[in-house]
Parts: sequence; C-alpha cells; structure tokens
Amino acid sequence: MSSRTPPPTTKSAPRPVGGGGAWFGLSTLSATLLAFCFPFASAWWLAWFALAPLYYALLSVRGNPLAGAGCGAAFGFTLHIVGCKWMDALGVVPWVGVSVFESGAFAVFGAVAAFALFRLPGVVRPLFFAALWTTLEYVRTLGVMAFPWFPLAATQVPVLPMVQIVAVTGQWGLSFAVAVVNALVVEAVVARRMKDAPMFKLAATAAVSVPVLLAVVGSISQSLVAAQDTMDESNLPGNTRTIALIQGNVGKIADNAEQTDYRETALQTYLQMTRVAVAEPRDRRMEEVDFVLLPEAVLPGFLLRDPNVFLAVTALARETNTD
Repeated sequence: MSSRTPPPTTKSAPRPVGGGGAWFGLSTLSATLLAFCFPFASAWWLAWFALAPLYYALLSVRGNPLAGAGCGAAFGFTLHIVGCKWMDALGVVPWVGVSVFESGAFAVFGAVAAFALFRLPGVVRPLFFAALWTTLEYVRTLGVMAFPWFPLAATQVPVLPMVQIVAVTGQWGLSFAVAVVNALVVEAVVARRMKDAPMFKLAATAAVSVPVLLAVVGSISQSLVAAQDTMDESNLPGNTRTIALIQGNVGKIADNAEQTDYRETALQTYLQMTRVAVAEPRDRRMEEVDFVLLPEAVLPGFLLRDPNVFLAVTALARETNTD
C-alpha cells in the first residue's frame, strides 16, 4: 500500500474528463474559439466563453502539472496555427515554427494553472486563473522575442462600451475581466453538477454581472465624452499634425520576392509607399504630412541594430521631411 499523501481537494473539484485525448480536445477547441474572436471573424462575444474549455481541462487533470503543460501547449499551438494563418504567405516553416515556439509560454501557464487550481478553493480559482492569464499576456510583450498577439482585451474593440475601462486599467484590466468571466462560467457549471447551490449562485451572478457592469459603465462614460463635443473643430488646438498610415500587403510582397531578397523587397516597398503618401498631399496642395506611421514589426530587421535598415529609414525621414 502506498504511503504517498494525495493532493488536497476541494468540494467543487470536477470529476476527470476522459484522458489525455479529452483534455487535448478541450484545449484545441478553446484555442479555436479564441482565434475566431479576432479578425478574420471578429466574433468578440465568443471571448467571454472561449477559455472555458481550457479552464475545465486544467481542472480535470486534477493537479498534474505535466498534463496541464500538455493542455497549455496544445492550446498555444492551435491558437497560433489558426489565428496566424496569414503567415503561410511567408512559408509553412515560419508559420509552424512560430506556433511551436509560442506554445512554450502557454505550456508553462498550463503547468502552473493545473497545479494551483486543483488546490485552491472554488471562490479563489477564477481570480487566480485571470491573474495568471494576464501575467502571461504581459510576459509575452517582453524582450526581443516578444509576440504579444491575442490579448483578450483586443477582442472587445468592436464594442466601444466594453473597452472604456482600458482608459483606467490599461488592456490588462479588461483582459483580467474577460478571463475571470470564463472561469466563473465553468465554476458555475461545476457547482451545479456538484449540487453546491451557494457556489453556483455566486459564480453565475458574478459571471453575468461583470460584462453587464462593464457595458453599463462604459456606455455612460462614452456618452459623457461624446457630450463634450471633443471633435468640434472649434475646440481643436491650432497646432495640428497630419499623419499618414502605411499598410502594405504581406502576401503580395512575398509573392513578388524570393526568400533570399524578401527583406530588401519588403523594405523598398514600404519606403516607396511612404514617398507616395507624403508626395500626394503636396501634389494636390493639401495639408502636408508631418508624421508617418508604419505597422508593427514591418521593417525587416531591428531599426536600432541593423545599419542597413537604420540608414534607409533615417534617409527617408530627411528626404520627406517627416518624423
């Protein structure tokens, strides 16, 4: 007879759901749902439920960090495979490679979550899960290998009242709110199955209250701002600046360039688009462009570390007399 002491359990801990196949299925389903919350589909409302299958899978592994890591890795890989489908224009290797690499952070998340969630009381688990998820989003923004895609807060952009909280908490507050609602939904389901009426009422009420509160407060805030007529030209300062936004077609650039000269083709494409954007208002005697904004990570190299990129961009700024 084994003398090992089993890990502590809580009254509302769910029964195991199948084995590794079921956990894998729940994790991949969760990732697919979350991917559809972003453009191309922009199904923003799914974000409030998309993480629920992952949360349930992490509870179902019953404190096993290795199984939790597997759930997290499956989730992260699927999320990037589905959500970064556009990368196949650059080749299958970069697309799959990014998905594999980024799944590592989610594996760590899954291991920590699985270990801790099973040992925490039901009332604490949603808060811990949301805090851990928000930490994951923040960590993925750090360092030269940062890849901060798929923040939960970004899913709510189509609904302006929902994003008003960002003015106070930053994106982290909204991501935390969305994550905690996902966890509360699962806790309500688990409590219902376990016939834990007090926990069910608490979790269900909180799961409904959080998005409703965000929507109501956000709508009031948005109305107050609109009432101030902030876009009235008479209220604008006299010293305004004209901004040009540049967005190329990555797929078309990749089609027109061999892999060996893709960097140069991408750079020259954006340099030429900038020249056109600056010259067009001047040709039409419109207000001149003062500032040019390029998309994130569009330049084929680190601006401050790659001499070729740095010299090309600084020369362009002098040529066009823009920032």
